Amino acid sequence: MARNFNYYDFILILVIVGSSLMVVLEESSVHGYVVENTFPTNVTIAKHLSISFSSDLTQGIFFEDVHLLPANNVNASHNYDFLNNGTGYYVSVSSDGNTDVDLCIRSNSNLENDAADFIGIGNETYSSSLETNMTSPSLSEVPLTFSYVKAGETIPIGGENFMRFWLDVPSGQPAGTYNNSIFFKGNSVGTGC
Repeated sequence: MARNFNYYDFILILVIVGSSLMVVLEESSVHGYVVENTFPTNVTIAKHLSISFSSDLTQGIFFEDVHLLPANNVNASHNYDFLNNGTGYYVSVSSDGNTDVDLCIRSNSNLENDAADFIGIGNETYSSSLETNMTSPSLSEVPLTFSYVKAGETIPIGGENFMRFWLDVPSGQPAGTYNNSIFFKGNSVGTGC
């Protein structure tokens, strides 16, 4: 007996064959999209510096005793007692930093004694250099001031800035022991004091 053609059976067979065909085609083809994008990254490394002072400098800057006035270019005690007559006064830039350093210097006051006599700050002078020997730092003296000024520029990481100090004592200066303090600070190169 022959079966009549059923429209619903035909649709069912068509759906089964179509689904099977789709599964086979889906397995063998690449689908979807490859997505690529870029994103910025950023880091800021802060400038880090550290300075230290020679033991001669940390002991203080002491000038030779003055017996006759006027006295010009009185040497500080460690001006010429380092290797090859170099100076024992220096500031070191730490090698663990990441920037070169400008060194700044200032004084807090004139040299004064207990009787309030003073030697003007312009009579206390210094010179600096990145090297030291008999002639360096030179006698090109710079007077100290009450405000920070650059005393050494672009001192490299791991390097030193060597300094010498002198004092002029005018005629008629009263006897006594005169004192003041000298301040140092390091800044990254190119910044003001």
